[in-house]
Amino acid sequence: MLARETVVGMTLAGALTPAGLGRSCIIPLVKAGFVDWMISTGANLYHDTHFGLGLALHRGSPFLDDRILRRHEVIRIYDVLFDYSVLLDTDAFFRELLRSESFQRPMSTAEFHWLVGGALAAREDALGVRDTCLLSTLFRCGVPAYTSSPAIPRSG
Repeated sequence: MLARETVVGMTLAGALTPAGLGRSCIIPLVKAGFVDWMISTGANLYHDTHFGLGLALHRGSPFLDDRILRRHEVIRIYDVLFDYSVLLDTDAFFRELLRSESFQRPMSTAEFHWLVGGALAAREDALGVRDTCLLSTLFRCGVPAYTSSPAIPRSG
């Protein structure tokens, strides 16, 4: 795996980025050069964007009553909790981004995530921070991210 001619791919499935594994485990591997390409579920890349936008996710319990959480507009992904507004704010980011000229053409999922990562990296630059999310780090490190399950709405 460490030989020069070796290409390493990483696959992500399951709620890894909402649980914080993007920042704690995967970003260090990407930055160290251990990942040459990635295949991920669309959900992992979407929920990773929450971190890039500075939105809060919290550790909770998988045993909370979903009916009570719903009444309080709290979303639960196993033991990760966040306000429903996190989804609304992330969707608003994507709607605005998808209206931009760069997205007004057919593209691969790798190109789509490259452009999203670039937008998130520009946001980091404006705020003076780095590595807030996996997509910005993939962009900065030149690592493509593919998905077989994109949730890319049509803009227009």
